[in-house]
Amino acid sequence: MLAKKYRLNKRELSGLYKKGSILKCDQITARFNLNKTNHNRFAVVISKKILAKATERNAFRRNIYEMLKDLIKIGNYDVALFFYKTKVSKEDILKILGKVGIVKP
Repeated sequence: MLAKKYRLNKRELSGLYKKGSILKCDQITARFNLNKTNHNRFAVVISKKILAKATERNAFRRNIYEMLKDLIKIGNYDVALFFYKTKVSKEDILKILGKVGIVKP
């Protein structure tokens, strides 16, 4: 799990909805914007339609946060990742983050 300072709260996430740019990939959509910190901050969003139980959504979210742990110090972006399928690999996440500019593709 990421530390709280590396995650987006509701207020920051709603600001990202209004001002953020959008990139779409096969199973993932990313909204992103530059921030004023020296590190990246992430949010993982998964719908009830994809995983009905809250425990399953939270476990999925924790797994994604673990994948993102290595990418915290690379840039200064706020990134919200929206997932439309549960079968997501680390390569898919790196692909969309490469399009954002956080990771070299």
